[in-house]
Amino acid sequence: MCRSETLKLVCATFVAGAASAAYGEQIIDTQKAALDINVQISATDTVPGIAAATTLCYWDNGAAGSTPFGHSSEQDTAVGWSAVYDDFCVDACTCLKLDEISADFLTTSMFGTWAGASACLYIYTDCDGCPDRLVATAYNSNNGDDNANPGSQPRKITHTFSDFYLNNGWDQLLDEIVLDAGCYWISVVHKGDGSWTDRGWWCTTEYREYRIKAAEPTTESEDFMIAPCTKISETNTGKRDFAFCVIGESSDILCDNGNCDTMGSPSALDTSLPSTRSADQFHLRRDANLSIVEVCLINNCDPHRSFVEIYDGDCYPMNVVATYFDPIVQHALDSWGQPLYSTGFNGYPGGDPVWRLTWCIENGLALTGCANYWVAPIGKGTGTFGERAFFAFRQNCKEHCLIKIAEGQFYNHPADYWSPVSYEVGTAKDFAFSVYGTLADTQADGGNGDDTVGDNGRGTMQELRDAISSFGFNTINNRQ
Repeated sequence: MCRSETLKLVCATFVAGAASAAYGEQIIDTQKAALDINVQISATDTVPGIAAATTLCYWDNGAAGSTPFGHSSEQDTAVGWSAVYDDFCVDACTCLKLDEISADFLTTSMFGTWAGASACLYIYTDCDGCPDRLVATAYNSNNGDDNANPGSQPRKITHTFSDFYLNNGWDQLLDEIVLDAGCYWISVVHKGDGSWTDRGWWCTTEYREYRIKAAEPTTESEDFMIAPCTKISETNTGKRDFAFCVIGESSDILCDNGNCDTMGSPSALDTSLPSTRSADQFHLRRDANLSIVEVCLINNCDPHRSFVEIYDGDCYPMNVVATYFDPIVQHALDSWGQPLYSTGFNGYPGGDPVWRLTWCIENGLALTGCANYWVAPIGKGTGTFGERAFFAFRQNCKEHCLIKIAEGQFYNHPADYWSPVSYEVGTAKDFAFSVYGTLADTQADGGNGDDTVGDNGRGTMQELRDAISSFGFNTINNRQ
């Protein structure tokens, strides 16, 4: 599903002179100055753009409308560099498995030249209403546009991005990434065709002034002498949103077991440590489809070799006999990892990195409700002396009440049984992990076959009202 590649983008550099902003409602023609910031064209293009895909959008920021209008967001065109930023948000208590982002643009570029017009996507975190830390980048070298020379009249095209590089130092190209709850900024920058005379404008949405989703967009450009995080309303474009669509799948938090500690319990294979497993549990009150597993692993092995196992079992992970492990799912790391920091462990020299590793389970894993499940990440070595991996403990942010359900379990070859982690380290410990997915609908029968109640027999508030009503106790007329 996910893959590792090296993607190189060779861009020439060109510095265009600064120019003043043009009045936003003017129509561009051959007499118009080459460096105008914004542009509007008549409704002559036949490209549907992102409007056709809005029903699939997790975040639909709006379409360009029948008369597209835009603001400069381009590089290596007649303008050296200019960028527009707009934001979207992921709901609290969820995460977003991001598959694709599309944005509508106006351009005079040719796509059949030696350079070939393209675009870059940048995703940032939010800090005080402005773009902050770079999260990921994406490149689009072929958006399927025609090769005809459009001349001076711009036409609308759609830049689509479906492969992402996380900004974490890994040389890994991913076809989906997971974004935690919160707000993010995106910037789509059109790349020129090598003529140094073409242009690229990010289309605004068709609604003006009164329809700004989340924060107001910002822009910056050395060419136009616009400072970073300048509100778009301070330019000739006016207060507008920009046309883009975020496609992805939202998952609920099934269990968040806390942040990473700098200590952990051995959980490794083919390393200097014996074959070990450390595991921690979560409970599902009703049926669910598990789609994302995130763990913290202290690991000096190649994190790409790590994998995660999911077991069932009330008091400890089942289906383990001696050295034979039979989880209900074993998943290799085909998503990504994020190094958090380095630490020394139990006197080992050098300090091992603490990795936040994320696995995406294709099509999800169906789990039955009213049961305990166990997460066991394993760092896999190559047989080299000194390799090691540890499932990181949950961060001790308070003195008491750190254990959810029961403490984690530890398995050490050649023993053929699981033991509480406290037998190993002297103190009861939980581990740092999170699982995400979709809970089953409880309105029908609550998973217990009784279609008169919901939510495992407890019933919904409406069902309670209906039951009271059937006895005639809910009206003023029945009071004596």
